[in-house]
Amino acid sequence: MDTVSGNTVGNANSDQMTAACVSHDTGMTTAVQWFARRGRCLLNVIVCIALSATIAAASAAPAADDVGNASLSGTGVAGVWMGFVTTVMGFNKPMSTGKPQPRWRVFLNNGVLLTQMPNDGLLALDLAARAANKNQDPHWHEYTFAGSSGATRKAGTTVSWRLDLLKPNELRMNAGGPILLPGAFSNQMSWTYENAVFYRCPRVDGLRLDGSWTTWYDPKDPQLESMAPGQRPIIHFRRDGHFVDDGVFSAFGTGRPGGVDNPGRGTYELRNYTLILRFDDGRVRNEAFTGLLGSDPATANEVIYIRKMAMKKR
Repeated sequence: MDTVSGNTVGNANSDQMTAACVSHDTGMTTAVQWFARRGRCLLNVIVCIALSATIAAASAAPAADDVGNASLSGTGVAGVWMGFVTTVMGFNKPMSTGKPQPRWRVFLNNGVLLTQMPNDGLLALDLAARAANKNQDPHWHEYTFAGSSGATRKAGTTVSWRLDLLKPNELRMNAGGPILLPGAFSNQMSWTYENAVFYRCPRVDGLRLDGSWTTWYDPKDPQLESMAPGQRPIIHFRRDGHFVDDGVFSAFGTGRPGGVDNPGRGTYELRNYTLILRFDDGRVRNEAFTGLLGSDPATANEVIYIRKMAMKKR
């Protein structure tokens, strides 16, 4: 009886413990499920916030090739092109044949052609301001293009070029004879015999350079080393995004006031055919940047162009 009673009591206690455990497990399961649901909701909120921030940033940030309300992307000839053009100065008529000089053509996808690259590149180009004065802007032209050919025109003038796409990255601009362009003085004209081939300039976004470049006629000239630091027409770039200007912009003689051209060091970035230099002293300057003709400066950079000046690798 005692055994039976003991078994009965033991079974009762066992049943109570089982019930307690089940109740405890059920509570734990319910709590876990509650936290899991709340966790999923919280995770969903975090994901939504992150996505919203990403979308907002993407909407606010201009595309890499945006120029004002236009773009360098598109079919046909949209993009930046470089060639060598013979332009000579004269009064009433061309005086002589000059040496070919580097020139850039910027074709936007909205039918606008800029016949010269801005000195400070395309990143911060105020296209709206130029459009407001396009009749006074000697470099503002318009163009049409279909298939592999087209033409340009300058409003109010007879200046026009025929466009022929010889290859996907080669464009001939043919004026058909000497044409007049406005000169620096009222009685001075710049004549161009343009039957030149231009080459599409590869994009430079995110490019990292490694080495030193100079405007000096001979990049290996030992005289460069004898020049005082800060007075050498040399700029150094590193792959980690840092640069040192030894005096290359002072040599340019841009005439900017307030020590803007002083040598220094800092970090650099390349976007939209623009070299962005952020000096450690707080200065920031933008400079036009391309390789030579159709060369990709990521792999062929013996000659690069900064502010439209040829820079030779040392």
